[in-house]
Amino acid sequence: MPNNQCGLISRCFGKFNELIDWIFPTANSVRPVEVANVGMLWSFSIIFIIGAADIILQYPYRGFTYVASIWIWIAMFILGTGCWFALVKKSLRSDRRSAIGLALSSVVFIALSGIFASDYPPLSTAVPIYFLHGIMCLMASVKRMKAVRVIADELANEG
Repeated sequence: MPNNQCGLISRCFGKFNELIDWIFPTANSVRPVEVANVGMLWSFSIIFIIGAADIILQYPYRGFTYVASIWIWIAMFILGTGCWFALVKKSLRSDRRSAIGLALSSVVFIALSGIFASDYPPLSTAVPIYFLHGIMCLMASVKRMKAVRVIADELANEG
């Protein structure tokens, strides 16, 4: 890879990190995203656990016929529960788990956005909403993991 492309990639990552630090100035500023994430995971999964058979017949949920297994929605509920337990505890380990839960949630919400997009035309407003929430989860995960890394490095240097 030529040097100018490596420089471009590093500048893009630098700008991404600047954006994350601008959106989340402190490590605890990711809490609202974590709370919204848990609420969205739980509510979406519960609604599909209860009535997926009826929901997938309607626009814009027809794309969900490909993911009609109840186990997917149970796994989504369990992910939300794990994120909740990581959210309410205050320790380095729970913050690390929270970052991992946010990263997994990011994948879930971006996939949901793609499933909503599969029911095109017309395009649903759910596509950008879930995509943006997935991106926010990703950025919150990066911020949380960076904070964990700083604290872990400080603890390692003290010992």
